[in-house]
Order: sequence, then structure tokens, then C-alpha cells
Amino acid sequence: MNEHTLNKLMEAIALKEIDVNGWEDFEFIPAPNQEELRTPDAPTWNSKGSYYHVHVMYNKYRDAYTNKGGRVLMPASERYAYFVVTYTTDEGLHIEKVHTIEIKDNMIDIHTSVKANSENLGSFNQEVDMNSSNWENRFAWYLTSGRR
Repeated sequence: MNEHTLNKLMEAIALKEIDVNGWEDFEFIPAPNQEELRTPDAPTWNSKGSYYHVHVMYNKYRDAYTNKGGRVLMPASERYAYFVVTYTTDEGLHIEKVHTIEIKDNMIDIHTSVKANSENLGSFNQEVDMNSSNWENRFAWYLTSGRR
């Protein structure tokens, strides 16, 4: 996954939140103090202006797999992103969905782990074909609203 594709994925979520849900102030902003984050070499964004809080982390580096340690830049085909979606229901239930996103041959693979009030509820996998019509909307619904 390259940065252009990641931006398309983030735009898909923003369009869904603005056009469908009416959150006109929704936007992704770069996380403050990137160099102080746990993985400072992974660009990170946070959303604001919506019912859902979306945290995005783009992983471009991996461990070097040598006895000297260090980190190396992954080829674009091996890069992946985390989309962490959190929200609180009207009943006070805090939901956290961690989506690991990989793209292989125009197919978006989504692995999702779900927690409610810090209790693990399980995980599931989904796919979105980027060659199909309206794939952006399907991707955004899968990440925010859930499994359909």
C-alpha cells in the first residue's frame, strides 16, 4: 500500500461521515508530536468532528531481522495500516475496533478485532474489491458501522 492509496481510504471514510452521517466538521489531522509516539517512523492521523473517533497509523518500516537490529523501509507491496475506530454507545458501552488493512492485487483485506469495555469479543475478516463499483462506500461502512 502506498501513501496515495492510504489517502484514498481516509477520504472514503471522510466522505461517508460527511455525506451520509452529516458530520460536516469531520476531518483527519496529523497526530501531534509524531516523534514522541511509540513508533515515530509511522505516520499517524486522528479524526475529529464525528461520532466515531478514527486513529490511523501507516506502517512503512519493519525490524531489520539482523543481529545488529534497526529498522528498514518495507516495499510498498508489504506496507499496511491500522485503523482504530472507537465510540461509545448511548447505553455507555465503549467499543474499540482495530482494523489491520492490507492491499494485495486491488483487494483490500481487513482483519478486525473488536472489544467492548475492554473485553475481547472476537475477530473477523472482510474483503473489498477495489475494482467493484462503490468500493469506497463499502470500505467506509465496514470500518465504522461494522460487518454487513
